Amino acid sequence: MRISFSFVILVCYSNLVAQCLMGLKTDETDYYNTPILVEIKAENLPSSASLKNYCPKPGNQLNNLTSAGWATTFYAATILHAKQSGEMDVETITSKAFSPTYTQLAVQGDEVDCGIPISIKESLEVLEHQGAPQFTDFPYFCPEEGKITTQQPVISGYRRLFNAYDSDESKIRKIKTTIHQGLPVIVALQTNSSFCSPSNVWTPSKSEAGASRQHAICVIGYDDFRYGGSLELLNSWGKSWGQNGYIHSPYSNVMNRITEAYIPFLQPIDQEFELKVEVSSNYGSPMPVSVSKAGYEFIKGYGNGHQFHFNIATNFSGYMYLYYYNARGEKGLLFPRDDISGGILPFDSTFITIPGNNRYIQLDDQPGTETMVIVLSMDSILEDEIYKVITNEINPSLKFDPNQLKINGKIDPTNRAAVIPIALNHI
Repeated sequence: MRISFSFVILVCYSNLVAQCLMGLKTDETDYYNTPILVEIKAENLPSSASLKNYCPKPGNQLNNLTSAGWATTFYAATILHAKQSGEMDVETITSKAFSPTYTQLAVQGDEVDCGIPISIKESLEVLEHQGAPQFTDFPYFCPEEGKITTQQPVISGYRRLFNAYDSDESKIRKIKTTIHQGLPVIVALQTNSSFCSPSNVWTPSKSEAGASRQHAICVIGYDDFRYGGSLELLNSWGKSWGQNGYIHSPYSNVMNRITEAYIPFLQPIDQEFELKVEVSSNYGSPMPVSVSKAGYEFIKGYGNGHQFHFNIATNFSGYMYLYYYNARGEKGLLFPRDDISGGILPFDSTFITIPGNNRYIQLDDQPGTETMVIVLSMDSILEDEIYKVITNEINPSLKFDPNQLKINGKIDPTNRAAVIPIALNHI
């Protein structure tokens, strides 16, 4: 018999004592095969930020090893939809929360077993490609059997946030940037018995790291002054755990226990955007442009060996590519340079340097017209298809500022991409 509870019962039961079950499937190879979030500038971050206003009520996974589904589906996906709609009423958010165990069924199929955990990545794959029903439509703590129904994807995609070998300072900065930008972070956390009843702060010692088990948890906030700097975690062990289901853990204690970190994102269907670009030489001087028939062109020509980079600021959320081609038939990607990042800009505002901080594009020894093209797209585009998009895409909403390299426009299901050419006279 399938275990079934009404939604109201779930919320009531979450007030009972949490079961403190730890278990999560992790795979280092799988993690590193996941595209990583592109490095963006993160300056002047506020001292604290939280997504708590967009969270559903804390739930309880009971005697099941289903933390991956709770962290990704019930919490992260629900938070993304609440934030995008501007909903901050916890009762309404909770009533629309996505089912935490649907991904367990989707991954394991007819052999579903809630005593065998799935991974964070497996759950995110389901959310991106299959979707998930709301908990009110699939109200099971463990679906012993069930039918996989056609759903709409509930996230647009996901990315790996950092490498395990990155410094703690870098990891903290990336988590803070992500949360400040309105996206939750899902982590695989090495936990131990002290995690079962931590009151309002969890301060494991480094010596405890050996005797631990993995657990998926949602990071929804940070505070640089609380407990000397800490992350705010939302768990799936009920409201009696921690402080009403939440807890803080100091950076100095928790960072060495995070083995995986993912961010899911949800792109708006319609968005008006602004893209501002400053191109400068390696010695700091700007490279001014003027409007041309096709887009923009640099006012002066540049010789062999000239080095320059792009500083880009935009509120566009989606995929961005910087492509080049010339009359000699040469063409290719300048950004992203490989499949590591996939070119996604998931934030509401992004500041990025291409090809990177203290890195530059250099002209070769073959003069002629070089055309660089910024492509913004709702969709991921294969490198072999980008040139076709450049030559065929017409977006009538684009407005080119005549005084600077700044473009305003709209991307929607009708106009799914924007193409901004920039011509350079290589002398």
